[in-house]
Amino acid sequence: ERARWNEEVRWLAGLLGRVRDLDVFLQWLDAYRDSVSDEERAPVAGIVEEWRGQWSERRAQLLEGLQSERYAELKRGFPRFLEGLAGEDRDSNGPLDQYARQAVKREYRRVQRAGRLAASGKAEDLHRLRIQCKRLRYTSEFFADLFRSRLRVLVETCVAAQDALGEMRDADLHADALLATIDQAPKARGRRRAIRRMAKALRRAEKEARRRYRAAFPGLVSKKMQGRVRRWLSRPVRGDA
Repeated sequence: ERARWNEEVRWLAGLLGRVRDLDVFLQWLDAYRDSVSDEERAPVAGIVEEWRGQWSERRAQLLEGLQSERYAELKRGFPRFLEGLAGEDRDSNGPLDQYARQAVKREYRRVQRAGRLAASGKAEDLHRLRIQCKRLRYTSEFFADLFRSRLRVLVETCVAAQDALGEMRDADLHADALLATIDQAPKARGRRRAIRRMAKALRRAEKEARRRYRAAFPGLVSKKMQGRVRRWLSRPVRGDA
């Protein structure tokens, strides 16, 4: 049952993610178009419109999914599934503060492991690290009230690393996507040169994001942060928790 709902949520996340990726790309494309000279603007504007067309197609697919019986069943069935889990686990999970400590510690250990793998510099390892940073951030934010403001520094450091990793991945994927279209409409004047320049700009953005990641991430997994997290999670939580 759990595997079934995992698959349904992945399906919905896929529909949303494909539109989200182009939302981000189009924001960058619009800003880039506004920054170029009048001579370059026409081919760049044409490229922007090509990608806006792809966004429209993906958004139509998203809307079709949101109007489908599959999505309706997800909205009906998933809450019932969660209520069933809550009923089964009500007497077995223990105090909330204990669960919160375990959850934050677990996600922090996963970030540490993913960080060691990401030292390879491989795109897939960096992507997995970004996902683990996201999970640590959301888990810490969710339980933040239990620990007063103790987790604030952890969350802020995690956000800095996660954002930089996300910008690295977006820039890399978007540069590859642009270059993959370079042979389309070969007679379009200035198109190939514009694509190459846009890809170079994205590579520069990726390099800058990588610099910020390298500055932020060591602080997230440092011995100092590890000791602070242990202290923060070992101290009593709010009395009204």
